[in-house]
Amino acid sequence: MTAVAAPTLTFFVRGNPVTKGSMIIRHRHGRYDARTKGCTCSNWPTEDNGARLKEWRELIATAAKNAMGEQPPFYGPLRVVTTFYFARPKAHTREQRAVPWVIVNKRHDIEKLDRAVYDAIGDAGNVWLDDSQVVSHDSQKVYAGVGEHPGVMVMLETLS
Repeated sequence: MTAVAAPTLTFFVRGNPVTKGSMIIRHRHGRYDARTKGCTCSNWPTEDNGARLKEWRELIATAAKNAMGEQPPFYGPLRVVTTFYFARPKAHTREQRAVPWVIVNKRHDIEKLDRAVYDAIGDAGNVWLDDSQVVSHDSQKVYAGVGEHPGVMVMLETLS
């Protein structure tokens, strides 16, 4: 009996990775209402990184949709491997250039980077039913090497 390889999908999205951001409440004051003795204010939730995030998610969704082609969506449990590539700062010293991982970068929380990727894959519509299918994931942040571009490499693998 021969082993059948699990279906996988791998694609690279070129661009500067953007985090999903946190939900924040925007507040706009309205006029004073004498009947309620208060302000007629409006609150609405919104995300940080709005315009940049939208563009990043569209790039990922397009790449995922193109990589899927005519394949049916993934069903069942999935393993996702993401590798985020960042441009190395020019101010790095020789010692800092020896380290491949992005260690100190307060703007790029790896969980928020993954959330942006998962939501974008969901936006593609033909890759998976829902990101709740992800039961295992492995993520890392590294500096892009010489001749490499910033972006994200995504691999989806079905688990049996």
